[in-house]
Amino acid sequence: MALPSGLEALSYAAAEDKDVFCVTREAARKYGLRSFADLAKQNGKLVFGGPAEDKNRVVGLVGLKDRYGVTFKEFKALDASGPLVKGALKKGDVDVANLFSTDPDIEANDWVILADPKALIPAQHIVPVVRAAKADAKVRKALARLGGALTTRELARLNKLVSNDKKDPDRVAADWAAKNGLTKK
Repeated sequence: MALPSGLEALSYAAAEDKDVFCVTREAARKYGLRSFADLAKQNGKLVFGGPAEDKNRVVGLVGLKDRYGVTFKEFKALDASGPLVKGALKKGDVDVANLFSTDPDIEANDWVILADPKALIPAQHIVPVVRAAKADAKVRKALARLGGALTTRELARLNKLVSNDKKDPDRVAADWAAKNGLTKK
């Protein structure tokens, strides 16, 4: 994708805020689900929930069918890793939910992220985009250090502190940066 004039994408971070397909621990046990490939063994039996676009996009039902041979009993258009899809997964209204890898509710609810051995979902790393004219060597170096320190797991932990524990986002970011040696002493 081309960026507008004057903008530049720098090196991506280790962290990804990626689409993941999750099931409850109970569903994983009941249906023997560990990966997308396992979903095909349950064709026509399970309900998939996610944002409306999942019905027609490759990183959704189209790709699951084409790459893994998976079909679902039903698709429920809900939201993108929000309260509707997470509530539906908790209540059992959907069996498989499209969430984001940094969503703290995955760990909090002991949900299982299904493996994607055929790489249906591409990498979705966090990428800093800067105004090229303003990004001097100091800015570039700082963003590279930040990108190297920030992992998906750590980003999920930080999201939990802000979203679930209601901590101040500025304080959480400042504390994390200091802990990781990313601030001036």
